[in-house]
Amino acid sequence: MPSKKTSPQNSHVSLVHDFFIAWGGAEMTFDAITQAFPNNKIYAAFDHPETRHAPLDKVNVTTTFLNKFPFGRTYLLEIYKFLLPLAFSSMRFPKNTHLILSDTASFAKHIIPPPGVKHISYIHTPPRFLWNMPPSKKVRSSNFLRFMWNLLFGSAFRIADFLHAQRIHGLIANSQEVATRIRKYYRREVTAIINPPVYVKKFSETIKNSHIEVKKEFLAFGRIEPYKNFDKLVKAWPKGYKLTIAGIGSQAEEVKKLAKNNPNITFIGRYISDEEKPKLFASYTGFLYPNIEDFGIMMVEAISVGTPVISINAGGAKEIVSHEKTGYLIEQLTTENLTKALEWSLKIKRSVEQREQFYTHMLEYDIENFIVKLQKVAEVFIKR
Repeated sequence: MPSKKTSPQNSHVSLVHDFFIAWGGAEMTFDAITQAFPNNKIYAAFDHPETRHAPLDKVNVTTTFLNKFPFGRTYLLEIYKFLLPLAFSSMRFPKNTHLILSDTASFAKHIIPPPGVKHISYIHTPPRFLWNMPPSKKVRSSNFLRFMWNLLFGSAFRIADFLHAQRIHGLIANSQEVATRIRKYYRREVTAIINPPVYVKKFSETIKNSHIEVKKEFLAFGRIEPYKNFDKLVKAWPKGYKLTIAGIGSQAEEVKKLAKNNPNITFIGRYISDEEKPKLFASYTGFLYPNIEDFGIMMVEAISVGTPVISINAGGAKEIVSHEKTGYLIEQLTTENLTKALEWSLKIKRSVEQREQFYTHMLEYDIENFIVKLQKVAEVFIKR
């Protein structure tokens, strides 16, 4: 057992991530977790190294038996995911481990810590497909497939997910929205709510001394997947307003077809690098975020460079956006609601002072605060 003098800085904290198969908000959060607990061993069920961005592209990842399965970069990956609970429970940790910290929206909570070792888990969300929340994959949007999955496997997986959530020593939610889901599905109170890390200072600094021409146009940006609601945004988009949709994803071609008769909707159909993002956000009158997100890092990034956010009055947007101050919250994605929001955005006078004001509102989400808060929670469990 660790002594009372043990702290996160001189402890071995084993770090567990669901899987490295794409780069998104969860991976950006895990990057920050590794900064909070450097030089510790990293675990994941799958690891596709080519998907990891710097500095995580240099780390060694200990994987499970699933990583050795054939054709793991094909559609079979979806089938292999049904073995994730077994894979995580098979993980073994060093004898000098003082604490295990998992980072999950899936089944990493199924790990079995060594005797006497505490396990805390940073929860992005209880698994969406498991608890019948809006699906994150096109195949899961099929009512028939979802019915069959629930009939054959759903109850057993939900019971297992619930039971393993009870065994975790501390649950950290990434937002108020996720804390509510944890209470609903796991019947537990969270140890802390720590919002995902955003490089607010760094993000804003890159354009601080730049003169950026703000277009009287609007931007929607992100992975173009079914649950992101880009299709609904295009269908509801009001006439007379210009919209640019940036990003790539499985639904990109479908969304382009929906917009083919609307010359006011254009596309940037490629991956947008982190270096490009600050100027891209700052160049538009408003940023559209049409889905209900667990948190929503991009909303923080947009506001931090002075661009108001238009989103649904639910999920992370309720926490991030101050209505009619740093953005506009709508109840439903309708043409009428969007028109009101777009008109409000057009009235904002963009200036250095306005950008600074928006930036100040977002400082609480900066990565430095995330690291400090996470280390404090870890220290409590290490000393127990």
